[in-house]
Amino acid sequence: MKRILIVGGVYDKHAYRFISHLKKEYQSLKIDIFSYEKKKERPECAEFCESIYFPQQSMHQLYKIKILGKLLNAIDFRCSLQKLAAQNITYDAILILWVLQRNMLCANIYRQLSKNVVLIPLGSDVLRISKSASLSLRPFYQKAHYVILHPEEFKQKAQKLFNINESQIIALDFGSSQIDSLLNSNISKIEAQRALGVTNKFIITIGYNAVKEQNHLAILKQITMVREQLPQNLFLILPMTYPISFELKNYIQSIRDYLQQHNYDFRIFNEYLNDDKLLYLRKCSDVFIHAQTTDASCATVQEYLLSDCTILNGEWLHYPELEEYGIPYYTFKSLNHIGPCLIEAIDNPDKYRPTLQLKEKIAQKGWNYQIKLWISFLNSLQCQI
Repeated sequence: MKRILIVGGVYDKHAYRFISHLKKEYQSLKIDIFSYEKKKERPECAEFCESIYFPQQSMHQLYKIKILGKLLNAIDFRCSLQKLAAQNITYDAILILWVLQRNMLCANIYRQLSKNVVLIPLGSDVLRISKSASLSLRPFYQKAHYVILHPEEFKQKAQKLFNINESQIIALDFGSSQIDSLLNSNISKIEAQRALGVTNKFIITIGYNAVKEQNHLAILKQITMVREQLPQNLFLILPMTYPISFELKNYIQSIRDYLQQHNYDFRIFNEYLNDDKLLYLRKCSDVFIHAQTTDASCATVQEYLLSDCTILNGEWLHYPELEEYGIPYYTFKSLNHIGPCLIEAIDNPDKYRPTLQLKEKIAQKGWNYQIKLWISFLNSLQCQI
């Protein structure tokens, strides 16, 4: 394996962590990136890459038109890829990170560029995709050489949605830098609270990003219902760091307004959290509430399981891999059951805890372990001649 092209949301932190760990572990590998979008700043992962390509936006003023905009976006994207292919460049593999509709006209171009076209759908690509979008992308999935799908439940949903052949599927997962950090850190809960400037508090952390599907407001209303039964030194933390858009800025403000109206002590993180701050956040929390509408394989839950934190998890967010050795978290049947579940969890914080076997299994979800599996897969591919 000598040279690969990574296509997709390369401005995202997931892409940065993947590319940085890949380059660190496989220094001789040459990586080019083709971004879905072009911003004023260069993507952070550019420091690990040879060449960076951006799509033309000749019709960008029409992109906001619902159906027409998606088609024009896809045409611009295809034209840009065609220009790359016209340079007679070939790659040992192309990895498409986030499988968006703009790829639907590009299957033959990708095959021209490489013998190994690898799709890497993330959670929203499968769990929150519309029926029309899934139908339009079905031929694209079927023409790919490989599709990365994990865990099993996510694989089954994607396989059914896009009619993916079993022979195409590779079981690999994105790692977690925080899992590696947690395994190597001896910081205590008190030290973590002090580092964040929140001391002598009972901390409940709600969700892990700013999307509405985290159900922040529904959780807060449940907490308000049982507030008199909660510790008086209650402090709420809401990580709402991404994605950022005008709509989500208004949403974050509505959450802030609710917290202020009900006189909560709280802190909203809407700025980027570096690895140290994420470590402090995991370590300082007494309770983590996870009530997201859908989820594929939540690394955040695994990180909190390593942090001696009591976790409340929606019953619909089923993680068979984490429940192999027993249920490691409290579960609630619906959003309306969060309040009573929270009271029980505070009264009996040690009722549900991860076993030693589960912790050892989670340790393998760190990037230090997972990146070796990715490199092994890449090296198994037939390279360009």
